[in-house]
Amino acid sequence: MRLLPIAVLLPIMVNSSDLNSCNRCHPIIYSEFEQSMHKKSTIKDDKIHQAVWNKHPLKAKGEY
Repeated sequence: MRLLPIAVLLPIMVNSSDLNSCNRCHPIIYSEFEQSMHKKSTIKDDKIHQAVWNKHPLKAKGEY
């Protein structure tokens, strides 16, 4: 049986509202993630990403 990489499983196992629970067992990794560009690359935290999304045709359909 082949195991899926953690990068594939993590979004399935943990949604963004549960990220704070990661901090209890993985404080260093959590701290690194909180400061990372990956964490800050959402339409809520990245003004450029938000500006591009605001012009995207799928926004009118309510899809992301």
